[in-house]
Amino acid sequence: MRRCTAIRPLGVNWAAYDTVFIGSPTWAGSPAPAVNSLLQDADLAGKRVYLFVTSGGEDAGKVLKLLSSRVAEKGGEVVGTFHAASNKAQPGEIGGRAATWAATLGV
Repeated sequence: MRRCTAIRPLGVNWAAYDTVFIGSPTWAGSPAPAVNSLLQDADLAGKRVYLFVTSGGEDAGKVLKLLSSRVAEKGGEVVGTFHAASNKAQPGEIGGRAATWAATLGV
């Protein structure tokens, strides 16, 4: 869904960045409304975008597909993704996997 919610203006100068990370929890198989609001206002033209999502365990494919589509609509290019399922993780495991993923990005 594309439901949005009011968020405080971020005051981000999107032109100052060539790489952007966008993350969202999974809410009923969709990105959180605040993330939808961010994407609605973001200027991602020509940006490299990394997406990361969390979930209680369900497949993140649908959420990543929705987010990827919205990034493309805003002119950005998704160059990497990460999913953390909390129901299958031991304490500290997600942080370690995220750190390993981030170390491979070269940014």
